[in-house]
Amino acid sequence: MATAALPAGAVLSDSVKEELQALLPNTMILNSFGASETGHQGTVMPAGEPLSIDVTYDRTRLAQDDIATATATIKNNLGKAANMVMVDLGIPPGFDLLSEDLQAYQEKSAGRKGGRLEKFSLTATQAILYFDAVAPRDTITLRFRLRAKYPIRARTFQSRVYEYYDPEVNSLARPVQFEVRKR
Repeated sequence: MATAALPAGAVLSDSVKEELQALLPNTMILNSFGASETGHQGTVMPAGEPLSIDVTYDRTRLAQDDIATATATIKNNLGKAANMVMVDLGIPPGFDLLSEDLQAYQEKSAGRKGGRLEKFSLTATQAILYFDAVAPRDTITLRFRLRAKYPIRARTFQSRVYEYYDPEVNSLARPVQFEVRKR
């Protein structure tokens, strides 16, 4: 979904707001328009992404061979199930993802109807996760550990969630900077 900046001006009338809403159905029209002297700028913001992903880390400064714990939060913001959900988790250069964490989650989720981790694969730069479905308004929280192999200052690769059969339904998590010092 796009975000559009509108020029400064007077507060929007109800009829103008209705016209904008009709033209931009998946957006929220904010009434923060002011005179140019105030410096306020109007903005049209997405009403919400269909899927969202957030990846956080318990720490980003480590020593060589230390372990950081990451938490990936995947959410289906739709009013319907998202099927065949793919998650690409970015792995920072110089780190190993401890696959036993993904294996444990896969075993734990095996009996679920939705949010079941069907399979996963690892590359040097990402973990690719295949979920059967994510129920409407449901959230999946997945914790995994990363081991720092050697001293480096690097950013994680981008993480992404999307529907396999409709990749336009997606969301990105921004890369995070890591710093690993020699032991």
